[in-house]
Amino acid sequence: MLNQKLRRRGFTVVETIVVLGIAAILCAILIPAIQSSRQNARLNQCKERLKQIGLALHNYEENYKTFPPGFVLGGNDRYHGWSWSVFIMPFMDSNRLYNAILFESGLQSEYLKKDLHTHMAMFRCPSDAGPDVVASVAIITTPVVDWVVTPASVHVKNTFARSNFFGSAGYLHANAGGIEASDPATSDSADVNMNKGSLGTPATKYSLLHKYADQENFHGFFGQNSSVRIRDIHDGLSNTIMVGERYTPRPSLNGQQVIGDGGWLGVSDPTTAAALAMALGDTSIDIKSNINRQPTTGFGSSHYGGANLLLGDGRVRTVNAKINPKTYRDLSDIDEIYRNIDIDEMLRNL
Repeated sequence: MLNQKLRRRGFTVVETIVVLGIAAILCAILIPAIQSSRQNARLNQCKERLKQIGLALHNYEENYKTFPPGFVLGGNDRYHGWSWSVFIMPFMDSNRLYNAILFESGLQSEYLKKDLHTHMAMFRCPSDAGPDVVASVAIITTPVVDWVVTPASVHVKNTFARSNFFGSAGYLHANAGGIEASDPATSDSADVNMNKGSLGTPATKYSLLHKYADQENFHGFFGQNSSVRIRDIHDGLSNTIMVGERYTPRPSLNGQQVIGDGGWLGVSDPTTAAALAMALGDTSIDIKSNINRQPTTGFGSSHYGGANLLLGDGRVRTVNAKINPKTYRDLSDIDEIYRNIDIDEMLRNL
C-alpha cells in the first residue's frame, strides 16, 4: 500500500500533447518577433554606416572644397579607376590602408597588394549575405589612349573586397540617348541593351573628354572625374541622393563578373555596366528589395520593402521600393529644381 502511494504519476498522452501544442504556439509567436527585431537592428546598423560615410564625404568636401570623384580616369596614362570610397578613407580611420596606395600606379598595378583587399565592415550592409570578396572582376591592364579605354581581358578571381554602398550617378538623360525622368520604371537592368538609362548602356552619347559615366549625361552626385561642389547641387543637399545601398547579386553560373557586384577599391573597367556598377548606382531602374538578388545597376537591399539612401545633407532614409519613378529620378539629379517638396513628408507617405 505504501509503495502504491509513493509511486509517481507520469504525464498522460493528452497532457503531453497539450504541453507540446502550447510550446509550438509560443514558438510561432516569438520566433518571428525575434527575427523582426534582429532585422530592425541590422537595418539601423546599415543606416549608421551610411551616416558615417556621409560624415566622411562632408569632411572631404570641407578639406578640398569639392566632393570626391566617382572614379578617376586619365586621358593618356595607365588606367587609374580609384573610386570615391577610397578617397574618404582618411576620414574613416583607415589611414594605414590609404597610405599603402600608390595612386599614380593605378588600379591596374595596385590591385595585387594584399592590403587593398581587406574586408571593411564600414562598406558592408549587415543584412547582406554575400561573401567578403567578389567572385570575378574584369580589370584593365592596358594604358588609356586619348581618353579611350581598351576593354579588359584579365579576370581576377576572389580578390577584390566587397562593398554594398554606391555613389549615385543619376541616370542617362534622353538628350544623350537615355530616358526621360517620367518614363516607367525599368524592372530589370541585367541587359543594358534593354535599359537605355542605365550605366554602361551602348546608347551613351560620349562627350569629348568624359566618355563612360560623366555628369554631362547622367547628372548625378558622382561620375567619371566628377568634382561636385556644394553650390553645384541646385536642388539642395537635403533633396539629393548621394549614396545608396545594393545587395550582393546571385553569382553567375559561368563564374563571370555579375552586374551589381561592388568593391570599395574602384571601377575596374569603365567600358562595361558590371564594372561601372562596382562603385556607382543609377536610378533608371526601380529599387530592388527581395531575396531573389537579381543583377542590377541600381539600388536595392535585403531589407523588407525598400533600401537605405544617404542624402546630401547626411541624413539616411529608408525609401520604399514603390517610390514614383519620376520622383526617384529627380532626387538623383543634381540639376533638377526640386526644392519646394518636403522630402521627409514625401518619403513618409510612400
